Amino acid sequence: MHRIEESSEPYCVVIGGINIDIQGFCNAAHIEKDSNPGVITRSLGGVGRNIAENLVRLGVRTELITVLGNSPAWEALISRIEHLGIGVSHSPRLADVPLPMYLCILERDGGLVSAVADMRAIERLQIEHLENQDSLLRKAACIIIDGNLPKACIEWIAQQYHAANSQNKKTIPAALSSTERENVFVSRDFADPAGKDQNGDRGFQNANVQSQIAVSQHPILIADPVSSSKAVKFRDCFGLFDIAKPNLAEASTIANFGPTATPSQIIAALKAKSILPNELYLSLGEKGMLVIEDDSIHEISLPASNLRPPAANRSGAGDAACAALAWISIRSMFSERLKNGQFSNLRPSAKAKFALSAALLASASKRPVNPKLDPRMLCEKTKFWYPELSDLVEYMMQNGGII
Repeated sequence: MHRIEESSEPYCVVIGGINIDIQGFCNAAHIEKDSNPGVITRSLGGVGRNIAENLVRLGVRTELITVLGNSPAWEALISRIEHLGIGVSHSPRLADVPLPMYLCILERDGGLVSAVADMRAIERLQIEHLENQDSLLRKAACIIIDGNLPKACIEWIAQQYHAANSQNKKTIPAALSSTERENVFVSRDFADPAGKDQNGDRGFQNANVQSQIAVSQHPILIADPVSSSKAVKFRDCFGLFDIAKPNLAEASTIANFGPTATPSQIIAALKAKSILPNELYLSLGEKGMLVIEDDSIHEISLPASNLRPPAANRSGAGDAACAALAWISIRSMFSERLKNGQFSNLRPSAKAKFALSAALLASASKRPVNPKLDPRMLCEKTKFWYPELSDLVEYMMQNGGII
């Protein structure tokens, strides 16, 4: 069988959990401590698996590293995952591994009431399992990890594959300003060949320094903390990630604050502790997303409610957003067809709009991952919901940037 790391095509490795989702949808407003009439469904789930499926549907070759068992029930689960195009051949298979399950209750609008996650399987992942996959990981365009991993594994991955530790890292000229040095690891795919500044509301940033610097060939390292209880695992390594997508509660935990902390306090604390990721996307749920751009905090709102599709199940929205951030980052960094394009580098605010569009599409489906998702749908919906990105989306669609 052809190994994914031997391909010249960019691929992503997701390291995280899989499970069987058992979801109860209430027919009416949920009544606490009572039996609520509704509909119960079963589907494939897990944060890592959901991200992987979204990436496959967006056209990115994806390998999922998780912990697998060897029972007949596991074989059936593995077969269903592989049928979707997600590779799991690099995942360790261990004896006596319980099937991971996720049980949740959802409001009739898809909002989460409560959940219990049995993730004992992924907790058996060990550093030696990851060491055995070093070639796969080092050659990846992107590595995404979720907070279900053991803390030791999260820290090992961050230390091994972050930008400053890249074996292929090239020298950054000392004469560059701190801002320019931070731009070393951003995308070149939309670089304006004339070096003109395309800033403004179109979602691009200045590429003037691109002729002076060499981009490190390290995987884009992305973190999804999953929950506030698991976010604590990232406290010592959060700043090693290129991209992170926590919600407010998760970011507050990482910054060692209580639940009442404001975004400004959280971001200031992350900066003071030197653990602020290169790109931070702070999910605000119905309020959208916060990003840091030009040393300022910017709120990216969801489109008007009358323009959004009806929400059916919000449980996979964050996973879709994470996958979209990875997808647009990979496309902008590695797409040969866009390297000499007319646009300069994508700004975090533009990436956030793709992420929010993916989240809305996921929420519109009863399943954790929208089975209709593809690159064209994401591009067209992003263009509709955020018309200021029309130039970018049109250029991508006309020049192969969506494949």
